[in-house]
Amino acid sequence: DNGVAKGGGAALFNGASPTFRYCTFINNFATSSGGGVHCDDLHVPPGVKCSPVFVRCVFMDNRSGFGAALPCDDGDPTFAQCWFTNNTAEMSAGLGGAVFLAWASGTFLECTFTDNSAPRGGGAIGCIASYPTLDGCLFNDNSATYGGAIWWNLNVLPTATNCTFSGNSATKGGAIYSTNGIRAQIVHCTFNVN
Repeated sequence: DNGVAKGGGAALFNGASPTFRYCTFINNFATSSGGGVHCDDLHVPPGVKCSPVFVRCVFMDNRSGFGAALPCDDGDPTFAQCWFTNNTAEMSAGLGGAVFLAWASGTFLECTFTDNSAPRGGGAIGCIASYPTLDGCLFNDNSATYGGAIWWNLNVLPTATNCTFSGNSATKGGAIYSTNGIRAQIVHCTFNVN
């Protein structure tokens, strides 16, 4: 139940790499980005990376312009067995209902994304020029205009392995929407009623 004017309703990390275990981020709000947590590498010395680690954390009912649970600019977050539920990007051009990555990598291991939404792209995850790795993740009932679950744009090199996409909805790309030079590797994934 936290709120701020710009980014990181609960926490903001600039070039920092904390580890969170069994934490809950619920009903946080930011007008710009990161209703839950915001991480970036802007305005830090060269070579410094924002690489937070989240283990079995819950992100629920967070709201912001984009990346309602967590946006990351030029960083490397890791999520292991985390749950993202009912997070909402609220700007009219909002991307990444739960997570938004820009010029970042990001590792998602056995995470579950349910009922997240964005008005423009990536109901669960939105990416610009990023390198996400998804392994064993579940995407259920997420929604957006482009890419109900995931929106990839601008030479992103994503990898999705053993993931399940079920009941996601969008005007274009019920589960995934890819554009502008995407070279995705999608291996052993299941797509059901998107």
